[in-house]
Amino acid sequence: MIGIHRGSMPRTPEKPEKGLRAFVGACVRTYGRIDIAFNNAGIESPRAAHLHEQTLQDFEQVWRTNAAGVFLAMKYELAHMVEQRGGIIVNTASISAEVGFATISPYNASKHAVASLTKVAALEYADRNIRVNALAPGAVDTPMLRRAAEAFGMTYEEIARDYPIKRIVQPQEMARVVMWLASEDASAVLGTDIDASGGYLTG
Repeated sequence: MIGIHRGSMPRTPEKPEKGLRAFVGACVRTYGRIDIAFNNAGIESPRAAHLHEQTLQDFEQVWRTNAAGVFLAMKYELAHMVEQRGGIIVNTASISAEVGFATISPYNASKHAVASLTKVAALEYADRNIRVNALAPGAVDTPMLRRAAEAFGMTYEEIARDYPIKRIVQPQEMARVVMWLASEDASAVLGTDIDASGGYLTG
């Protein structure tokens, strides 16, 4: 399994593409193949603001990492998986890929893009023994959630009230969802964005 880690991408489009191409190529040279790829890059909107107050710079910053990052990662992962005649890709989307949240339009749009790219890739490569899926976390105990809670002036207890599970989920719970999607137990699952939020999308 390879993981594409969190972090914003350089402003010059050629640099992230060259870097991702080199990274995926290095994985293939080191291990011989890529059986499972987990694309988990993600940054939040720099600030909470209504759409007309958002800047193109902020939008592009989020889009480069969250959407273009997943696109480029899959572009080069899929090329190798086609050659080796199989593979599994899991992308991190978000509940923001399924619903709208006011004041974070750059993040919301980028995660809708991840869910859409996942569906398209799943359709295009299903008959080549390649499965592509995503998971939709909600409130997970990460540095990103801590920053968001501070920005919105909310406690974890207040955030948890919006979720049927009534608690903040832990990163290891997300890891188990990823491992299931990457296993043969999910062999008939493709193109989906699994609700891993603790029930936020159920209602």
